[in-house]
Amino acid sequence: VCVFPFAAQAEVDGLELGLNASAGYQYDSNVNIATTDTNTGEADTALLLNLGLDGAIPLSDKLSLGLGYGYLSTTYATFSSFDLAIHHVKAALRYEVNGFDSTLSFDQFAARVDDGQFLDIRQASPSLARLIGQKLYLRGSFTRAVKSFAGNSDRDAFNNAIRGDAYILID
Repeated sequence: VCVFPFAAQAEVDGLELGLNASAGYQYDSNVNIATTDTNTGEADTALLLNLGLDGAIPLSDKLSLGLGYGYLSTTYATFSSFDLAIHHVKAALRYEVNGFDSTLSFDQFAARVDDGQFLDIRQASPSLARLIGQKLYLRGSFTRAVKSFAGNSDRDAFNNAIRGDAYILID
């Protein structure tokens, strides 16, 4: 795998913008996409692309809106029926009060295989976080996700998850 990354960030009048991009080339000796239960058993090469654009807009000194878009693709030279593209759109409202960060985030993923619709995932997640002292950051969240498979509604699913994270900051 050969990858060429690029990243840039800017801040203008409190508005934060970030851009990242990478391109690469890979040799795949066993071309497959596990979720399609299909495998060629032959080798192929692929072009890899990854693009991301993120921004944060301050709405007040305690409230901000984050928006973003990401694109990831794998395009095979021979077996185009395994080409994969994933679009990710995200938005998050963040409110800071009394040392707590509360966030409500929304994500939409759209996965396409061979230029056809394959899987859509929509999820919403409220979270609450706090820095304790200068070294410990705690975060808890709940996520509700809805998965929809094109052409196979038997695989559609609703998922709920509770997550807790603890980070020890070294520097």
